[in-house]
Amino acid sequence: MSQEIPYYPFRNQKDVKEFEIFEDTPVGFSMEKWMNSKKKSSKIRGHFLSMIILIIIGILIIFFVIIIFTQLKQYFSNFSNPKITKINTDNIYFSKNRGIYGQALGKNSFTPENSEHSPGSTLTMNTCNEINHASWVENKCYCQEGWYGNRCNIQKFPEHYTSIGTIEKDKITANLTNISGVDGKSFSESSCSVACDNSESCLGFYYKLNNGDHSCSLINSQPEIDTNDLSYELEKESNLYMKDISDVKLKEKIFLSSTSFSSRFLYNLNSRQFVGLIPGVLVNIFFTPLYVHLDKDFRIGIYTNYTFDVDSIRDIYNELLDKEEFYIHLPGTQINVPISMRGNSEGLFVVYF
Repeated sequence: MSQEIPYYPFRNQKDVKEFEIFEDTPVGFSMEKWMNSKKKSSKIRGHFLSMIILIIIGILIIFFVIIIFTQLKQYFSNFSNPKITKINTDNIYFSKNRGIYGQALGKNSFTPENSEHSPGSTLTMNTCNEINHASWVENKCYCQEGWYGNRCNIQKFPEHYTSIGTIEKDKITANLTNISGVDGKSFSESSCSVACDNSESCLGFYYKLNNGDHSCSLINSQPEIDTNDLSYELEKESNLYMKDISDVKLKEKIFLSSTSFSSRFLYNLNSRQFVGLIPGVLVNIFFTPLYVHLDKDFRIGIYTNYTFDVDSIRDIYNELLDKEEFYIHLPGTQINVPISMRGNSEGLFVVYF
């Protein structure tokens, strides 16, 4: 019998060998072509995965930017002035104490009334000579030494004092010492400010010039003043001067600020970083107070991120000392609002008793 020769449907022995090794290889498909196809498929899948990853990263970045923008928008939109009674500051504008500096001849030329930046040369010599404490020098009108103001009607005072404003002396609650024999507000040996400088207990002074009569009283304790009794105008002579404005206590008025108090904080209206409030009145603020100015040392402050009924909590603050939802600012302690309560979108609800 003749031996049966097996039939191989391949072109040559090389294909047979490849088939024996890779039995899954389709008929007529060489190993080289199959490997090239595999490489192309891997590259396509790699590019596809890279594109998917880049798209996902892009979406995450866009999502992150949207979140940041939304949070910033909400943060700035939350700022608002609390609805509380404001200090009576109608028709008042403010300026830093000019004091003795910046008033040398040539720097304090007289300006027309209600025209703060007009040159002094707009006045005539005759008009200048009609103004008290003014002199005509080199074709300009200047305030005489020791005076300044739009009408040269305000006496200068040392830089270490701040003009608080105008008030009647009997409206000041403080330990006052009347000084006789003074000849002016400042700079002479017999002036009111020098008398205060020479007294260790003096915190400030009350000075008033009336028809040539000098009235001087030294303030030896923190003065308590009613808000409605005090006024301040830039171009009007003040009569109350303090070495440190924070020594002044406005009755029934508490001040909170995220920055150190300015030299005019008693008159400042509410802002994003500053507020004046009345004891017993709940306010909503959107900053973290770091500085507090109290009218009474015994005041107690209650802080929380939620609104609450003031009358129901007034007498139970001791029960809130251990509550995480509340912060109690006790008398004689430095204010320190917990970090967990800061930056809340609802702000802080605050009341002082």
